[in-house]
Amino acid sequence: MTIEDHIKEQFDHKQIIENLAKYELYYQISLSHIVSESEFDVKSTYKKINTLSLDIDPETVFYTIISIIRHFEDTSTFEKSYLVELQKHATIHALEDYVKKDKELLNPETFLASVVEKVNDGTFFTDTMQKQFDSEYKISVNRWQNIIAEELSFEIKSKALGIL
Repeated sequence: MTIEDHIKEQFDHKQIIENLAKYELYYQISLSHIVSESEFDVKSTYKKINTLSLDIDPETVFYTIISIIRHFEDTSTFEKSYLVELQKHATIHALEDYVKKDKELLNPETFLASVVEKVNDGTFFTDTMQKQFDSEYKISVNRWQNIIAEELSFEIKSKALGIL
């Protein structure tokens, strides 16, 4: 498949919704885990997450998808590589947002480096996190279905193809 074919596929209405749902869940689950590693208990973790009020921007997700497609366009295992990279990008995005926003974080450079290492070696996203992802996925898809109308997905796809 060409880059254009992958973009057409990933920016189909259904795929836009699924990609947003996946990225959002990877981001939020990763953020919870990241914050819990720097806080003392569950209560302070939830308080920190609510105080920081971090979330995704769909436009950032769309640019991330295009970047991943460009990088993995020639691989025969695109689908698997794509999902792994989407997860990594969402996790790093959550990490960067957290480190930038949490002014109380001790040794942010060291913390950032240790989490990035876990993400890159594939040990960050645990089976428990995957189970949480699986249990919340349909809810997230339903939420994005109510936000992204089919007409809007045509505009998004057109803009994505225009970036080529």
